[in-house]
Amino acid sequence: MLFLMPGFKKARKRHPEKCRVMEKELVRLSLLEKEKCSSMDEAAEPFAKLMEEVMAYEPLCTDSRNEKILRWIGYNTGKWIYILDAYNDLAEDVKNNSYNPLIYQFGYQGEDISEFAKKIRQRVEFNLIHALSQIAKGYQLLDIKQNKGLLENIIYMGMLRKTEEILGIRSREGIEKPL
Repeated sequence: MLFLMPGFKKARKRHPEKCRVMEKELVRLSLLEKEKCSSMDEAAEPFAKLMEEVMAYEPLCTDSRNEKILRWIGYNTGKWIYILDAYNDLAEDVKNNSYNPLIYQFGYQGEDISEFAKKIRQRVEFNLIHALSQIAKGYQLLDIKQNKGLLENIIYMGMLRKTEEILGIRSREGIEKPL
């Protein structure tokens, strides 16, 4: 924390409104987690809004159209990160008795965590793939000239592969792996 403090103070001075929005969303996220929110969508919302704010970076927002698109990409990226992380952390969260919206939404009752993960995978996958499709649609609306190949690789291949890997849909060997 001490190492990051100078950078945070500098960012707060340069972008006070962005920092205010991000802090507000982190507080909201903390409250939802303390309340043991039982909706992955509702629990993901503050982080999605935080990422929306991160993506709406002035040099990239050349006009209001680009800003709306970048906000949409940021929002869906945040939702994707939060839900994917929740699924990835299921076993650890159960073991440590930590909050995880998937545990509450799908009513984990102490069964084998791998079986529970398989049982909920399709619903989680639907939300993740939907977020990825929204990111891709937003990206297609942007007029990208620099680093186009790299960005497309990340959006169309890298994020999907990471989703499949975490969900256990396929591993590097092409075989489903357990959680």
